[in-house]
Amino acid sequence: MKGLLSDFAVLTYTCAGLGITIRGRQARRAEAPVLVVSPHSSFLDAVIIYLTGLSSPLVRNADRNLGKLIDYAQPIYVCREDPHSRQSTIREIIQRANSTEDWPQILIFPEGTCTNRTSLIQFKPGAFYPGVPIQPVLMRYPNEVDTVTWTWEGPSAIQLLWRTLTKFHTFCEIEFLPVYYPSEAEKADPKLYARNVRDLMAQALNIPISDYTFDDCKLMTYVKNINLPYASAIADIEKLRRLAGSAPEIETQVTWDTPELTDDNRYVTLAQFTKTFCLIENHEATAALFEIFVKPGRPNMIDLKEYLLMTLFLNSLNKPKLDFVTNLFNLYGKYGAVTRTKLYDALKYVVKISPEEVDVLFVEADTNCNGEIGMAASMDFQRSTQSINPDARIREDEYVNPFVLKLELDDPWTKLRTYLMTIFVLPVRAVLMCLCLVVAWLFASIGLYGLSEKERRSIPISGWRREMRELTALAMRLLYFFGSFHYIKVYGECASPREAPFVVVGPHYSLFDSIVVAFCGPSTVVAKSKAADLPLIGKIIDITQPIYVCREDPNSRHMTRHLLVERVISKDDWPQILVFPEGTCSNGKAIVQFKPGAFGPGMPVQPVAIRYPNAVNTVSWTWEGPGVPILLWRTLTTLHTRFEIHFLPVYYPNEQERNDAKLYALNVRNYIASALGIPGTEHGLNDCKLMNYMITIGMPYFAWSHDISKMRKWLGLADGTVEQQLIEQYAPFTNENSLLSLDEFARRLGVLKEDHSTRILFKIFHEDHDTSGLIDFREYLLLAVFLSSLGKPKFDLLKLLFKLYSGAQGGLVSREGLHQALKHLSTVTPAQCDQLFVKADSAGRGLVSFDQFEASIKCHPVLLDLQELNEPKPYAAPQQAQPN
Repeated sequence: MKGLLSDFAVLTYTCAGLGITIRGRQARRAEAPVLVVSPHSSFLDAVIIYLTGLSSPLVRNADRNLGKLIDYAQPIYVCREDPHSRQSTIREIIQRANSTEDWPQILIFPEGTCTNRTSLIQFKPGAFYPGVPIQPVLMRYPNEVDTVTWTWEGPSAIQLLWRTLTKFHTFCEIEFLPVYYPSEAEKADPKLYARNVRDLMAQALNIPISDYTFDDCKLMTYVKNINLPYASAIADIEKLRRLAGSAPEIETQVTWDTPELTDDNRYVTLAQFTKTFCLIENHEATAALFEIFVKPGRPNMIDLKEYLLMTLFLNSLNKPKLDFVTNLFNLYGKYGAVTRTKLYDALKYVVKISPEEVDVLFVEADTNCNGEIGMAASMDFQRSTQSINPDARIREDEYVNPFVLKLELDDPWTKLRTYLMTIFVLPVRAVLMCLCLVVAWLFASIGLYGLSEKERRSIPISGWRREMRELTALAMRLLYFFGSFHYIKVYGECASPREAPFVVVGPHYSLFDSIVVAFCGPSTVVAKSKAADLPLIGKIIDITQPIYVCREDPNSRHMTRHLLVERVISKDDWPQILVFPEGTCSNGKAIVQFKPGAFGPGMPVQPVAIRYPNAVNTVSWTWEGPGVPILLWRTLTTLHTRFEIHFLPVYYPNEQERNDAKLYALNVRNYIASALGIPGTEHGLNDCKLMNYMITIGMPYFAWSHDISKMRKWLGLADGTVEQQLIEQYAPFTNENSLLSLDEFARRLGVLKEDHSTRILFKIFHEDHDTSGLIDFREYLLLAVFLSSLGKPKFDLLKLLFKLYSGAQGGLVSREGLHQALKHLSTVTPAQCDQLFVKADSAGRGLVSFDQFEASIKCHPVLLDLQELNEPKPYAAPQQAQPN
């Protein structure tokens, strides 16, 4: 079947006018597992696949559209958009080349791109990693007129194909050179192997070699795609600038120092060019660089504006596009201000935008009707110039804990209404919501049908698939409608992806916040990787083409940042990226710290402030409070849940913020907090790791761990020395010496009663329903010594807990005291604790010391627990404490 298919494919090329001459002999796979073909001119070179008996080519993943014709050759697919694809492709090449199975020969075009065959550019080393013998194969097209070469600058592929098919005959020569056997040095160095094979093939072709690389070709592609001039010369411009001694800061300074480039001052001679940019005089690189920009109409002069355009572009590579736009405003404008027509010149290379859209932007920006606009944006918000100050104190009346929610059902009328809604309304709502969820899942499944995992991540969906995504968003909006979110107030407008690639939403309350996605396009989201495995919901999330983050993977943070930047700088039509930068849920009374991931690229963002202005908060999934089932029940039995979305003006970062993602995140957080009239706090996602650990070991007051640590630090108690001395002084503790007023609490700790930190710390341990005004000092001491011993062996903490829970002088604990001391440090059960106590209490006194206990557990599993450090384990998914 292979022979028949190969003969038919060759016949097709022959019918297209291709006359093929073959020289030399093709080696067998046993002699050369890899065929290296060069130079690569166009897709016509694919005839070699069929002439070699359907060898396995290395092809781009995007070429899958050719379908079974390529698949039958068992190709090795490579996805250039996937950062991991290169390594997996190399592994596949090595595996096949060294396999004892009957694989076909691997056929590779090592240049990785098309050229005009006047030289051989650098070979990519992928084909040479196996270190096996290879057979070089030469391809020539000795025609008077070259109609087969697809180059970076020249006629389009359609024109070339038309010219080729309208020729009477197209000559093609294929020459199989002798098998090349690598030396030991070449086997150890694939790049050396590739260079030597390239030199051999260039010598056989009688053409020179070139320093161009595949990265140069990618840069040419990028320049061509954004319609910048000199795409084919961009690599030469970059190399010649370095050789000529060009300095990026001088080029930028020339742009800023020149008020306006006009026909009177934009054309310069070689001498002026050399002097203006402080280049090396009489250097061949300087002359060659100048020659690139010479036009036939002005043989001895170049356009300074064109040169600056290309150099400013090169200087801005791998930097925020905003830097490039800022320089373009100075290049095309006057003192950094551009007119309506010049605004299009400044934007057309950066974003896909029409002159009509530019006109609309200009009218909106030119509020004073000056006829010109500058780059600077004004905002009614005072930006901070430094990151959070850890020593900034909090007043007692300003203190808010965003991780606590109290939801009582004690009002008789509220009880009656809730129960009636549960009986008569909740079942109907549940059925309708499930129906909407299934419909949304169906639309999402249709939209994703036929797309591989790599295609979902690397190519934005378009056409009818995008329609399916919008229908999915509509079905989800209906789901929320039936879930009591009947009318949602929207203030402001969502910016376009061109204006703000990121939408940052805060504060984050719960899953209900995801309704914002439907009002943003719908937009792409950043979601936990585990969400993809959720029944029904996983597909609905996938249709947004999310960026998944895995908190258990230490490398996920860097990969997520890489994907964010990749999406933002892509010229493809990706939707906006919607981020909840807090990374955790809160009660909405304050906004916790923003993670800097979305702010790293330094791009403009649109802040979105959300709020649920309801009499009772039933939507906040907090660390301490009602569980998710209770909150869902209370929300779905509410007659109407009010929800507001405030699209704030696009936030443009200044230079300092672009260089400091944490400062950028802080200012946007404060901007949203200011719009909502709530404070920003120093709580953050990092606190969740400690809270999760405290929940796991059953430690009380986990939701206040951040506040307790912060107040103790401000009071000078962070090292725990004072608390250890108090335990030594007052043990054994009883109700008589443990229940303290604020005055006694401050006196024992040696702090001022009037200090706001003292009063906040006391308030944390004071029960709301307690009218006595007293706290249990033992609870404070437990939390204090626990937080002070983080990162230290649990044995150190156990010694202090023996004294804290002692029943007599000398640190002796009873049966109950031993359980109190152990329950937070090990997995021991009360029954096992009793056994340990009996074993340690050999004298039968009913009390044991720490030394007796330590001696009795030398061979007990509890010893392993106590030898561990008192610190959170590698990140686990957050847990929510059950309400008491």
